[in-house]
Amino acid sequence: MANPKQANVDVIVTPDPTQPAGVRFELSSDLGSSNELTFKNDNKPGFEVKFNLVDKDNTGCKFMSDPQEAMWVQVAAPGTPPPCPTSASYWDQFEAKNVSKNDTQLTVRNLNDYVQMFAFSLRFTKPGWPDPILYDPIGNNQNGGGFAADRFTDSPAGIALMVVGIVAIGFVAYRMLS
Repeated sequence: MANPKQANVDVIVTPDPTQPAGVRFELSSDLGSSNELTFKNDNKPGFEVKFNLVDKDNTGCKFMSDPQEAMWVQVAAPGTPPPCPTSASYWDQFEAKNVSKNDTQLTVRNLNDYVQMFAFSLRFTKPGWPDPILYDPIGNNQNGGGFAADRFTDSPAGIALMVVGIVAIGFVAYRMLS
């Protein structure tokens, strides 16, 4: 099976006294910057995205250590801007898998099986701040998953079904030529 496309996204935190918790966030990546990431697979089976927290000013912000608490996701209805999730919300197409590196890296699996806009909240802790801090960028899945047979052939049932299909096509071709 082909490996997912690898992507790194820097989540830059800087002090900002006008914002809740006194910090603001922005993204920097080849997938986009500011507040929207665009996912194009290049014929790979989705993405593995590493969100790397960059805290040069030592604000103390870190991802929440539980992956299910470190990111929430909300899909958008067609033609509407994606709502920012403010409570626990998950989507199997864009799923937090792991928090590592002393809670400064969040790994997410994006299957990107179909075109879909979505919002996600990255959730952080900060010493001296009682509540999680939310940063809510937008995701834009553009072109669906990689070649489906890569995932299909991972199971014995999938392989058996493909063999049956090939035999049936061969049988029909034989009957037509006889």
